[in-house]
Amino acid sequence: MSESILSQPFFHNEEAAYEFVESRLWPNGAVCPHCGEIGRANKLQGKSTRIGTWKCYGCRKPFTVKVGTIFEASHIKMHLWLQAIFLIASSKKG
Repeated sequence: MSESILSQPFFHNEEAAYEFVESRLWPNGAVCPHCGEIGRANKLQGKSTRIGTWKCYGCRKPFTVKVGTIFEASHIKMHLWLQAIFLIASSKKG
């Protein structure tokens, strides 16, 4: 029996969800939404750092993949957004 697409890790793990969206939005490296620099950003690591936070070394501002998208002001976790989008898009009555 084949595995359901809803069992993919990006539908259940917040870090995997961010990586999934980053790979779709930024196939050639992170793009700073503030200054537009491509590839001059590094992912911030640390215990107190939010998931998916990047820092641009052109303008020195932090950002995530949510900036400039429908997810920006939402308090709903990214993996739940991905589940909802998938279910709406795959519905027969859309």
